[in-house]
Amino acid sequence: MIQITLLLISTLPVMAGAIIAASLPAMANHFGGTPQAELVAKLMLTLPALLIALCGPLAGQLADRWGRLKLLGAALLLFCLAGTSGLYLVEPIHLLLGRALLGIATAGIMTASVALAADHFHGPARDVFMGRQGAAMATGGLVFVTLGGALADQHWRAPFAIYVISLLFWVLAQKALANDPPAPPPHLQYEGDGKLPPAGTLALIYFLAFLGMVMFYLVPVQLPFFLTERLQAAGWQTGLAIGFTTLFGAAGSLLYRRLKRRLGFTEVMIVSYSCTGLAYFLLQQADSYVWVLLALLPAGLGTGFMMPNFNLWLMSLAPPTHRGRLLGGLTFFVFSGQFLSPFYVKAIPESWGIYSTSSAVLALVALTLTLIGLVRGRGE
Repeated sequence: MIQITLLLISTLPVMAGAIIAASLPAMANHFGGTPQAELVAKLMLTLPALLIALCGPLAGQLADRWGRLKLLGAALLLFCLAGTSGLYLVEPIHLLLGRALLGIATAGIMTASVALAADHFHGPARDVFMGRQGAAMATGGLVFVTLGGALADQHWRAPFAIYVISLLFWVLAQKALANDPPAPPPHLQYEGDGKLPPAGTLALIYFLAFLGMVMFYLVPVQLPFFLTERLQAAGWQTGLAIGFTTLFGAAGSLLYRRLKRRLGFTEVMIVSYSCTGLAYFLLQQADSYVWVLLALLPAGLGTGFMMPNFNLWLMSLAPPTHRGRLLGGLTFFVFSGQFLSPFYVKAIPESWGIYSTSSAVLALVALTLTLIGLVRGRGE
């Protein structure tokens, strides 16, 4: 029951922003008399990511000091209140405030749920859970976003009703997570001195998380324009392509445990970045829709390997008393990367090719990580 509850809760951060994506055009029309109505509508989608990034470190400190379950319970209730605010608030500024509060709640949910997973699962069981969590996030995102699109056809406010599901998850959390987590087996207990891991290692993890999210978000940010300009694709084809990437990501997360048995954390990142770089190289050459779908296979797999690896990497280094704040830092860099990905696109000259340039960047990072691994040794 603990595992199921945490897996269900882990789907909420994915739906936090994207669930209302299909409502944006109708929302912009509804606020047509408002200055910059289209910008206001787009901010409804991106503002939560900014608040998640800013509040992630604070959520980490609260998880360590206040308690994981208390933070998770409060965040789930706020998630419901803020998420459903789009059903009844009228003024755009009030709706934006609701979206900002949703981002704050999501930061708490992400940090507390991953910290609880680290407390309850140890050793190989933790590896398995991290893979399943990545698959649950990808699958949940696909389900919630698809459902949001169907409801948006009825009314632009309708997708906001989906956020009420967090109340059910709150009930599950209070029942399944009420007891203290079991102590890990002696051979898996943390044996460090309680201090933070080396600053260089933390910097490496956070940098890779930030860069990984900047690069991964080139799919939802750039692919719709890419498909329209190059292949004159219809809207449903764009949605299907992004959905395929999500499904491939779920498959990658489920395969993560097998990969991790053979490779260290740095080596997994080399594989992840190489997969995504290959995908972008193939995308830049694509001249058919089928080719695009095939190119997105390694992109999804790379992302599926990436997120479980970041979480597990930090868990393996963090003493229990610092676990929340380190995961909060990871939240900050992951969502900062998502928020800043469109600015990366703007910074690349069109003549270079967004995907070909990104493929070269990822290849360079993978090569650098290989050299780091050779110098430091695997050591994991």
